Amino acid sequence: MKRTGFNLVELLIAMAIISLILVLSLAGLNQARVRARDRQRINDLRSIQAALIQYRLEYGRFPNPADSSECPDQTVANANRVTPTLATNSCLTRILADQLPTDPQGGAYTYQATSAQFKLEAKLERSDWPEAKRDASPEQPDLLTLTESQL
Repeated sequence: MKRTGFNLVELLIAMAIISLILVLSLAGLNQARVRARDRQRINDLRSIQAALIQYRLEYGRFPNPADSSECPDQTVANANRVTPTLATNSCLTRILADQLPTDPQGGAYTYQATSAQFKLEAKLERSDWPEAKRDASPEQPDLLTLTESQL
């Protein structure tokens, strides 16, 4: 008598192969999401960087990170805070078209400035970005740092 269909071993092998394919594709998908979030962080810092340069062209200095309500001409008020560590003022939000970038996972973009120079930082999820390697310290290889001279 001839039997048709699959035996138990064949079904288990097929299920194992399908499971392996699913695991590998999910790992690749997760890496793609990480890279997309890091790319957004890099683009966000570049947008803020360009706005800070424009701010300096208009007002002669960079915004004071200690005073988010400061606006040199005092015609625009109501400061906004993007994250707890990046204070911006309404003059800067006007330059950014009222759309201040935020970290895709709620992390902080940090901002330090004097009247003549500034430094923006964001923590990336991966440390293999060329942008991060250029300024990375051995202690923090995944820290992206942008300054006014890096356009």
